[in-house]
Amino acid sequence: MKRLPLPRALLLCLGLALGGQALHAEPMPTIWDLSPLFASDDDWEAARKAVQADLPKLAALKGTLGKSAKSLRAGLDAISAANLRMDRLRVYASMKQSTDNRDSKNQERSGLAAQLDGEYGSTIAWLEPEIQALGEAKVMAFLKAEPGLKKHSEHLRNSLRQAKHTLSAESEAVIAALGPVRGATGEVRTLLFNANTKWPELIVGGKTERVDDTRYGLLRQNPDRAVRKQVFDAFFGAIGQYEDTYGVTLGNVVQDDTTMAKLRHYPSAVAMSLGSEEVPEAVYRTLVAEVHKGLPTLHRYFKLRQKMLGLPDLHYYDIYPALVTQNKQYSLDDAAALTLAATQPLGDDYQALLKTGFKANTMHALPAPGKRGGAYQDGVYGAPPFVFLNHQGEFESVSTFAHEWGHAMHTAMANRAQPYETANYSLFIAEIASTANEVLLSNYMRGQAASKEEKLYQLGYALERLRGTFFRQAMFGEFELNTHDAAAKGEALNGKRVTEIYCKLLKDYHGDAAGVMKIDPLYCQEWAFIPHFYRPFYVYQYATSITAALHFAEDILANKPGARDNYLKLLAGGGSVAPYQALKNAGLDMASPAPYQAVIKRMDAIMDEMEALLAAK
Repeated sequence: MKRLPLPRALLLCLGLALGGQALHAEPMPTIWDLSPLFASDDDWEAARKAVQADLPKLAALKGTLGKSAKSLRAGLDAISAANLRMDRLRVYASMKQSTDNRDSKNQERSGLAAQLDGEYGSTIAWLEPEIQALGEAKVMAFLKAEPGLKKHSEHLRNSLRQAKHTLSAESEAVIAALGPVRGATGEVRTLLFNANTKWPELIVGGKTERVDDTRYGLLRQNPDRAVRKQVFDAFFGAIGQYEDTYGVTLGNVVQDDTTMAKLRHYPSAVAMSLGSEEVPEAVYRTLVAEVHKGLPTLHRYFKLRQKMLGLPDLHYYDIYPALVTQNKQYSLDDAAALTLAATQPLGDDYQALLKTGFKANTMHALPAPGKRGGAYQDGVYGAPPFVFLNHQGEFESVSTFAHEWGHAMHTAMANRAQPYETANYSLFIAEIASTANEVLLSNYMRGQAASKEEKLYQLGYALERLRGTFFRQAMFGEFELNTHDAAAKGEALNGKRVTEIYCKLLKDYHGDAAGVMKIDPLYCQEWAFIPHFYRPFYVYQYATSITAALHFAEDILANKPGARDNYLKLLAGGGSVAPYQALKNAGLDMASPAPYQAVIKRMDAIMDEMEALLAAK
């Protein structure tokens, strides 16, 4: 594809990424400013007490919704306003704790937020049963009579749809009140992993390295195989000390999910999870089936990896080093410039919105002791999106930057186009915007490659993203199916049993029996490293999202008529349309095999290109 011209300022900004000097007048901020939410912790506490004091007013709305269309609107407006206040409290508390899990004040604030969330949920637990009791005919009549109800129409439709899975108001109140208790398991895991685990230290390159959640991700890429093995042994050895504890925490989450599915009259936990967002279970099942059909392509990649790294055999700790070494370091400024350059095909409006986001001082970017690992984006309607990173300077950090700012732009676009009630988008849609940015970045970097080695590096990186986001996340999704199936059959999910379930999948996906890759038993503890399992049936959406992102990005890059507009309309739609249907409206059926087969074909095509480059003199 023809390269798009870059503004002069952006070309200067790219200097450091390409080996020169960065010339930013205003460096990207690294510590976020949470004042758009609350000016201080004291203000947060005052707001918490104010919401708590207003709970009786919300309780008093019970029994009023059916009096008239205006009464229904007044009740739903009041609850929407309260929801937004709760969002601010939750997000502020969560983000403060993310920056330092060791701070007792942060822990206390998160606990108070969770406690209030339970009280709030219990207070309005009557809402869905009362809407459902009105019946479809009366709700439709009210919608016709009161234009102000339009923004609530999707909520009303969903509530009526879920009637058979909603319990009595009293039962819903009990479940809501137990929310903090039900959610505490994940908090236990977070504190054990991020605050209480004594992580080992290794000497790597003459420097003492702490092999914790954050540094593990970088150290496992070390070109020295002996170092990689040390890192894996140290990291999973530390986790393995708590196998029994992690088994209890994850087992509780799975059991809770399975029990809730029974209480809500779903045939399974996965049916409950997908049904709540109107995603057909066929999407999940088709993904897993097509991934299994594509395992020969994954194994082909592993064999290519072994060949390019010059290894006599392949172990699990050989997955992460780059196929071609690249020593470039990227600052946050570089990451911002490259993300802007890569997303130019999305148009001027997207670019302007992204630049506005960069200036908003809403990013917490660098690793720190006690800080949660990984990256995320969070936000509250009416405030700018917030981005949380652990930027370490390698290209993967650039890709993560582009990913999280993809989420941020999705949030900004939906908030701009939708009222609060329909701005919040589904998880099924969420990862498409972020992953599409990664695809665009990968395409841009390949176009910028000045040598065969640089192009091979980017092609190898693209392969690794497909392995990690398509195959690996599908494996995680299958793991969740298997653990929930075991719980539904009455099996006790202790640590050893969970490790056994995970180990079988790990070996199947990586071709252990066929001699493709050796899976060492210690590394089967990896399931305890994945926090997403504490949000059941979340991870499969990474695999479906990269599938959708590739579809949209490739159509946009090919200048297919209407492709960009369809994609941007999807993002701006927020939660105004059910997610599966929103994708169908944009021309993609995620319940069919074709999108997943296209991903596997793309992976084979990348390997064909790499092998041709390797063969060329």
